[in-house]
Amino acid sequence: MAIIIGVRFMQAGKIYHFDPAGFDLKVNDQVIVETNRGIEMGKVVTPAREVPPAENAEPFKPVIRLATAEDIARAQHQRERAKKALSKSKELKDSLDLPMKVIYAQYN
Repeated sequence: MAIIIGVRFMQAGKIYHFDPAGFDLKVNDQVIVETNRGIEMGKVVTPAREVPPAENAEPFKPVIRLATAEDIARAQHQRERAKKALSKSKELKDSLDLPMKVIYAQYN
């Protein structure tokens, strides 16, 4: 049986599963994990639980470490940059009179 936790990267976003890698993680802990998009910080949203091994399934990626105060500060800085990018994108859309809606920006 594999042990997994659920991690969410955005509020109300999809939950991704990771191997806790021996860490004693609780809900709301901030963790650093490797995703297809690189190293990211996420929040534990489901506690550790055992799941049966699926046939031909790849193993779950492990949690790299708990997030440090520096990681949390960097993530906050990236959220602020994303707000500025969203605002700038809306201004550009309006100035170019583009038929689109700008709804989201994200820095990694």
